[in-house]
Amino acid sequence: MLKDVLIDKTTITTYIKEQQWDKVIDNLKPGIESHNEPLDIDPYVWLGLAYRKKDELDQAQAVLENGREKFPEDSRIYFQLAELAMSKKDWSKAVFMWEEAMNLTKNKSARLYIRLGAAYQYLGQFSESEKILEEGLLLYPDNRDLLISLAKVSEAKFDWLQAKERWDNVYQGQVGETDFEVELALSIVNQIIGDSKQSQKHLQTCLENHSKELAKNYKSGYKKVVLFNNNETRIEFYKKLSICEDVVITFDSRHMHWAEQPFGYRFLTKYDVDIIAVRKRNANLVHQDLTIEEFENVVKVIVGNYKKRIAYGFSLGAYSVLYYCLNLQCEMLSLSPRNRFHPIFGTDNKKGTIEFHHNLFYSYNEKLSPIIVYDPKNNYDKRYIETELKVKFPNARLLKTPYSGHETANYLLEVGALKDLVTKVLTGQEVSLNYDRDKRKFSFHYLMTITEICLERNKNKWALKISQEAEGIAPKATKGDKLSPKAAKVRRMRIQALWRLGETQQAHTLAEDTLKNVPKKKQIEVYLLLIDLHMMDKNLLEANEIVKSISHLYEDSNRFLDKKKQIADLLLMSSYAD
Repeated sequence: MLKDVLIDKTTITTYIKEQQWDKVIDNLKPGIESHNEPLDIDPYVWLGLAYRKKDELDQAQAVLENGREKFPEDSRIYFQLAELAMSKKDWSKAVFMWEEAMNLTKNKSARLYIRLGAAYQYLGQFSESEKILEEGLLLYPDNRDLLISLAKVSEAKFDWLQAKERWDNVYQGQVGETDFEVELALSIVNQIIGDSKQSQKHLQTCLENHSKELAKNYKSGYKKVVLFNNNETRIEFYKKLSICEDVVITFDSRHMHWAEQPFGYRFLTKYDVDIIAVRKRNANLVHQDLTIEEFENVVKVIVGNYKKRIAYGFSLGAYSVLYYCLNLQCEMLSLSPRNRFHPIFGTDNKKGTIEFHHNLFYSYNEKLSPIIVYDPKNNYDKRYIETELKVKFPNARLLKTPYSGHETANYLLEVGALKDLVTKVLTGQEVSLNYDRDKRKFSFHYLMTITEICLERNKNKWALKISQEAEGIAPKATKGDKLSPKAAKVRRMRIQALWRLGETQQAHTLAEDTLKNVPKKKQIEVYLLLIDLHMMDKNLLEANEIVKSISHLYEDSNRFLDKKKQIADLLLMSSYAD
């Protein structure tokens, strides 16, 4: 009760049971905000809980800290502060709060040990987590949730033999009908350690006895398990909830990161395949932290029991397919393999700019026949494939997609050929590229590539016409900007064509519109283009005016600073000439 505000505790607890959090807040907030001194901790605990359940974490924090100040010896406030820290993924603070709750609680529940153990696990302090959980088991030796938590710690530290032993302990302690979570866990850990017989036995039992629970808890039809994590690269196992004889290994492509779905995931889940996905923490990483030995140690045993093994990737992912899967006896589908940081075969603006740990060259291998799809008109891809891959893999099957550009996966999707190609690989059919070439006019990447070629050959009228067609079917922006990065790239080529055709005013107008409608981080591309166009026309003063107007924006851009220095040098030289 509050001194001046009457609270019906029975009503509040009813609202909490019914999860009517707005009503909890409406009933408690006025009293606490009126600065009346509460006679017990309950209003703070309840209001903090309601805010947390509504994901209003700052409000929850303020209420609970206020409650802790008033009742520093009450364990219930520390329970709520610990759960709040878990919601914020502030594991260090969660450990502190759970420890405080532990110290203030006389009759410690199994849940208290489980939550403190989980906080230590998330911190990566596995020995502390195990110690806490084992202390809990001394008080509650048959507690199923404590046993499961201990098994999950083994999984988190990738000790799969120990995980199997601990899940077996849970399994043997069951009374009556088996639990679907335990059966599924035992199926997966047995598969990971290579015991396919036990794996299939537990999965079959799970499918026969727990189909409703599986459908409810795994709506995607897949159970995800992390097999490896060095904080930069993660290897994830997606087990389809059916008996599968095939596995597909995928690698993230250049722009992907592990907060997204894995490469090809949505398409692959339509087939009876398990998936092993090699992921990147962010889009700028290129797996330089993952060795072939680490990769093989994680996946070789698992994939060994499948009848068919397929490795599939695009761009960086396609390069990774060929680099990591050489010893797995896989069918390989590699779309435009490229590592732009490769010291020899990378792109001019990226190669040699990072410390490169991979082998620079492949060993000669006539046993493998990877399927490699590429654009023979793309100079980077052509050089890598025809001077390195074709030589080292003489039995490679090369499928050429002229004028598709580097992004062959998107090109094949746009002309309706990607699904057919991947399906043929998955189902063991003869692989070929069959599609109506007339559909290329509906491919943004084809039109973009043709525009680039027209500009290279000084076919400016054609470049202008085709760039307009490309922009009309360009990928849409995903945020507030009207132009996506790819649409902006075509727009820049259109500006270049207009300038070359003498339509400088129209080019300027289009550039101004582009600057307003692209993400800020892409605006520099337009500014640099305009500077280059002025330089081509020998209008150094106009180029320098643009440089001066944007200097404050791009002080940290090496590209801009190089251009600024180049113009300054040219202006200095021209002053000497005068």
